[in-house]
Amino acid sequence: MAVLEARVVLAGLFLASTVWADPAATGQLHSRRCRIHEVRFSGNLGVPAQELRHALRATRARRRLPGLTSRPVFSQAAVQEDLERLRSLYLSLGYLDARVELAGAECRDEKTAITFSIESGPRYRVRALEVTAAGKSREIPPGADGQPSIRQLCRCLLDAQREAERQGSIDFDARLQANLAEDRQATLKATVKAGPPYTVGRIEFRGNHAVSDLTLRRALVLDEGALFDRERLLRSLVRLNRMGIFEPVTTASLEVAGNPETRRVDLTIQLRQKPRARWYITGPVGPPSVSGPLTAAVASRLPGWGRGLVEASTYHAIISVSAFANPFWRFLPSAPRHNLVPLVTLARPQLPGQGWTSGFRISPQLGWQGMLAGYGLGQLHRGVQAVLKMDSPGAFSLAVPVETIAPGGTGSRTAAGRLICEPDKPRWSWLRTAGGIAADLLVAWPGG
Repeated sequence: MAVLEARVVLAGLFLASTVWADPAATGQLHSRRCRIHEVRFSGNLGVPAQELRHALRATRARRRLPGLTSRPVFSQAAVQEDLERLRSLYLSLGYLDARVELAGAECRDEKTAITFSIESGPRYRVRALEVTAAGKSREIPPGADGQPSIRQLCRCLLDAQREAERQGSIDFDARLQANLAEDRQATLKATVKAGPPYTVGRIEFRGNHAVSDLTLRRALVLDEGALFDRERLLRSLVRLNRMGIFEPVTTASLEVAGNPETRRVDLTIQLRQKPRARWYITGPVGPPSVSGPLTAAVASRLPGWGRGLVEASTYHAIISVSAFANPFWRFLPSAPRHNLVPLVTLARPQLPGQGWTSGFRISPQLGWQGMLAGYGLGQLHRGVQAVLKMDSPGAFSLAVPVETIAPGGTGSRTAAGRLICEPDKPRWSWLRTAGGIAADLLVAWPGG
């Protein structure tokens, strides 16, 4: 089913939230629903306000469509997240003594204005940057401006984290120490430690009452007995979600139990099945003749009996009526020629790990040519998804605690915050997105 579908579903929407404000900053607690309409900065910024706003994530309004702006709900977690991001920005720019606090949050008529108080302090020049891992040290060379790059440090730490995870380590730690000098220069030293490797013990599913355990395990890319790998675990969750049988599976659905003595990790994945029967109306985003059919359908997953290719719970019986169908299947000799197409379909959607035994539809109204063409497009779609790595869980970030050592003989230590290292955005990410959309449009098939 195409990703770019406009679904019309009759459902009741209930929105509720409890809003928190720092009593020290605002003097009161807000229990009503307040949305953030304005973010202000006060004090000696040292950095353009526009750059500070760009660093915000949880408290920044976002323009979704012209004239439509999404404003976040004010909460403790949102404020704390962006305080950390602002502190990280100052650390990355060399403001190692910067102080960033919440000065106030005022809610009027359910509109909140937040003020961040900032004292940037002096900007330090990094004269040396050293990374120590596994007892070996190496210096990060200076960049075009003559000093080592914090961005290069983050790349180094993220690479070390990923390599440790591939080796099965679940205890990765990175810390950064900044030795400050009187002449506003600093020497940075990062220390990386990775724990011993762990293997995957028992993988157990709970809440599943219809789909066989073997079908679920074939969707995973993390096997029992293999080295524990967080990325493979999250990819497995993405693939379980692609089956379309369960409610969204997230990290909150996981129970991870590590045993330091045996160095094994047992995993429990909590599943909650979607209702077997559903009805829906799907429509195209854009011209119907290009982006897919307008379809009304009633679908039901079959009962849980059988195994392998004839496992009934992996099939859907669909009764649908489609209009303005995908132009690709209009060229088939057996395809109906009128715009309103009633269909009765038995469909087995693409199941991760099932290969050619999934992703097909049986519908007499389309004829054998139509069913064969649909199967071919489905397998092509699966191949494109594999090439574009559509099951990737996304990039991981790393929060590195930063400690500063004051200049002079005192050598007092201060926790300066955390440097948030995020991977560089892939250069051709737009091409991957465009390819995924094109593949979805290609298989926009009648019957949903």
